[in-house]
Amino acid sequence: PSFAARLASLQSDGAARAGCTRVLSYNLLADAYRHHWDDPGGVHSFCDPALTAAANRLPALLDELLRVDADVLCLQEVDAVFWETFWRPQLELAGYAGSYARKVGEQSQEGCAVVVRRSRFDIVEARSVTLRLEPPPPPLAPLLAAHPQTAEAVASLPTVGQLLRLRAAEGGREVLVLNSHLYFANPAVHVRLMQTAALLDEAMRWRDALKQESGGGGGAAPALLVCGDFNSDRTDAVVHLLLRGVVEPTHPDWATGLFTWLKSSGCIPTARRAAADLAQRLALEGEGDAAEAPAPPAAAPAEANGDGGGGGGGAAC
Repeated sequence: PSFAARLASLQSDGAARAGCTRVLSYNLLADAYRHHWDDPGGVHSFCDPALTAAANRLPALLDELLRVDADVLCLQEVDAVFWETFWRPQLELAGYAGSYARKVGEQSQEGCAVVVRRSRFDIVEARSVTLRLEPPPPPLAPLLAAHPQTAEAVASLPTVGQLLRLRAAEGGREVLVLNSHLYFANPAVHVRLMQTAALLDEAMRWRDALKQESGGGGGAAPALLVCGDFNSDRTDAVVHLLLRGVVEPTHPDWATGLFTWLKSSGCIPTARRAAADLAQRLALEGEGDAAEAPAPPAAAPAEANGDGGGGGGGAAC
């Protein structure tokens, strides 16, 4: 019933669709991660595992995607094996064409896909954008140079983005479509912000080049459509960047990410656990004083560094 209500709200009749382009962004939940789904608190822990088996779940997902009747589908967590054996052939039969970008790294088993209705759009060009930020795009170079631990850690992430140049079948208007699934770890709000900035930088440079090609500085630039699973909410700097075009140095996500993401903070795991244990004991004691609390387990301090602390060379954990 809830899906039927959502479909009805889209006003799918032909008159309402005239002159409009419908876009759907959808995280399919890659079957490669199903070994986590049935854990306590897992995304499908409430569900009979038989229903989440790929043979049952994928056809149901396909039915939902097709019933939305979108002209552009930006998909995340698309299994590499099912893209070739299920998604691509089934969507092609339904009148779509698509491009797939697998996450980088030998262990990656899923990625992103942009699929367009062939009667509405032609795919002129498709690019994959690795978000290892190595070398960093110009806007991020000074920041990553000042935080080498963050730079090294981000370079190991498999995150990928897509940029597609589409041309409307009628009228020939062009649009650039950006699709990505940003790094998931909760503390890494600053990483998601930098990944978003890198994607936007790549998209805008391509957009500017196309504008020049279309007739110099007075040429028309293609529209830019930004979609994806950004693992962010309205308080996050990622959303502020997309809506406002800028994130101030005072935004709390910078400090939150640099101090709480293990790979940026430089905390060794034992020190991090010791600090968390001490904080929990103090919270339980209520009136407890830090000076009177039991000493945390001994842990070797991390090397002092400038990645996450700012002036003074940073603080050891």
